[in-house]
Amino acid sequence: MKNDPDIPDKYAAKLSELFSKYESASKEGASGKMEGIAGTVMSLISMNVDIDKSENTKLYLDAENALIQGDFDTAETLLRKRLDLEETQMNPALIYKAHSDLSEFYEYIGDRVQALEEEMKGLELARKSPLLQILGMSLIGVTTCYLRLDKPLEALEYANELLNISSIRKLPDILQARTSILRAKCYVQLSEIGKAEQDLETGWTIVSPMKDGKRMAGYQSILAMYWEVKAVIFQLENNYAGAIQAIEHALEHRTNVCQSPYLSGPYAIYSFIKTLEKLESLFLQINNEDSASQVKNSCMELKQFINYPI
Repeated sequence: MKNDPDIPDKYAAKLSELFSKYESASKEGASGKMEGIAGTVMSLISMNVDIDKSENTKLYLDAENALIQGDFDTAETLLRKRLDLEETQMNPALIYKAHSDLSEFYEYIGDRVQALEEEMKGLELARKSPLLQILGMSLIGVTTCYLRLDKPLEALEYANELLNISSIRKLPDILQARTSILRAKCYVQLSEIGKAEQDLETGWTIVSPMKDGKRMAGYQSILAMYWEVKAVIFQLENNYAGAIQAIEHALEHRTNVCQSPYLSGPYAIYSFIKTLEKLESLFLQINNEDSASQVKNSCMELKQFINYPI
């Protein structure tokens, strides 16, 4: 099968067919059917990776294994080799993805300036791609990096760019929801809570029907982000009980992501740890030191599990 020259065309046609069915199921609100289609799509993507991108994928997987072992230098070297390999194939979308994966790596090791730099390089490539989804993911990546650097005005610029595009060309629901919730986070950091609540409601309307779809890791990640932003708003209102409950909801969704066969791994666990640390902080702010200590111990155990620096 690996030598079949028609495989890429067969794959593309089938993937297109499945995405059409997925969109129809989404409009019908058939979440069960959507989960089945999503699973098939991911299986096909995995098959395509095995067929067409075996060397590239091996480099990525080897980098992830190095990351789990705490060997950050090797992980970085392998991700750079993967970028070099993608550049020889001159596909802007794939080169963008390699930059995006490097950005995720640098966030993981705490170098947020370098993470932004890689996302900006990826955005330059994404703007050359005919695929709106690629541009959307890249603008989301840049927005996220600026938020992590506590630069909400810069983040807002890129979130607005994508939402302005969405008023002309329909974005996939998952990108629309993620961008709306990210913009809400921008507004929270800018103390514009009313605008933040409006964007949260937009995002919630899209993703809430998927809250029980545990296999749909992308939506689960967005739901976690929604509750994390809600927690900040509750905290600003001195509603610590509401904030803690919101973070607990976020952790439920982060757990679903960690258990996903598609998005599990050190990055998913890293995100889970970051959400746990928010819970620890909330407990400390209400002087619940026992609960804070328990959460801190859980964070330490998870960091040891993935050989993350403590």
